[in-house]
Amino acid sequence: LAITGGHIGISDIPPLSIAGLAFDTVTRNFYLVCAVTLVIVALTLNIVNSRTGRALKAIASNEQAASAMGINIEKYKNQVHVVQAVYCAIAGSLYANFVAFVDPTGFGLHFSLYVLMMVCVGGMFSVWGVLLGVFLVTILMEILRTIIPLFFPGLSTGQFEMILYGIGLIVVIIYMPAGLMGWLSRHLLDKKDEKGARQCPEEC
Repeated sequence: LAITGGHIGISDIPPLSIAGLAFDTVTRNFYLVCAVTLVIVALTLNIVNSRTGRALKAIASNEQAASAMGINIEKYKNQVHVVQAVYCAIAGSLYANFVAFVDPTGFGLHFSLYVLMMVCVGGMFSVWGVLLGVFLVTILMEILRTIIPLFFPGLSTGQFEMILYGIGLIVVIIYMPAGLMGWLSRHLLDKKDEKGARQCPEEC
């Protein structure tokens, strides 16, 4: 209780301050989060295109085959877990310093489904796909929070969000299992192949 506050949470968290500059406004926090996001994206792309990234792709495709090629599966899994834990810690720190209060209820099933929806919509196999999913799902939810009260005046948006998340996940998993980025990549590749087939005579 003395450390985390238990179920009550932690309150009176001061705003983040770097080199004397306090991020105590929405605008300053916005630019800070954008800057941190760009750094994390750059680091992630560097990891993806490195030897570690290739090893992780091999493990994701087939663990047995990766192990047969000499890839230390346990080592790379531990490494990627540490990296994602650091990312989560950075995100949690930025969030806590912005809202000045955190408690366990803010990170329940509803929030988990919200994040899962973002990843699935954008495409979990693409760094840019995840960013696209975050943008689209956030915009969509804000639009729904405005529209739903107009059609159902006595009901809050929260009563529909879980249902919408569930329906959205089912639709995405069935029709776009690789997310929007996967669908776009496949669609553009098919168009390129079709264009190449038209340009090339049948005998070639």
